[in-house]
Amino acid sequence: MNTLHPIFQQILKPYMPMNTTTPKPPATQAHTPTPWRIWRSMLPTEPRKIVGQSDDGICTIDEYNTNDDANAALIVRAVNSHKALLDALRDCLAYDCKRTDAPARIKARAAIALAEQQP
Repeated sequence: MNTLHPIFQQILKPYMPMNTTTPKPPATQAHTPTPWRIWRSMLPTEPRKIVGQSDDGICTIDEYNTNDDANAALIVRAVNSHKALLDALRDCLAYDCKRTDAPARIKARAAIALAEQQP
């Protein structure tokens, strides 16, 4: 779990087996198609879930604490905006600019690299 963002580590920790490592998926394995959303049952005893387009479960949020809903919402927003943000950054970098070392361009290249790095 050391390669996950701290927010994801906090959410997923109760569901991860102890003293084992999570196998890395092959680089060609695609994630669940977006958009993702938070699913809430009408029954208060049912756990909340993050689900994909066809309501396939991505993760379950069984325990309740004050951060669970905000963390799940952050995950869904980040996943759903990921492609659009990368496309916007690439468009900005494609703009003909004489200063390739401009701070905004450096930050854009760094953000793209961070978003595309493999776990």
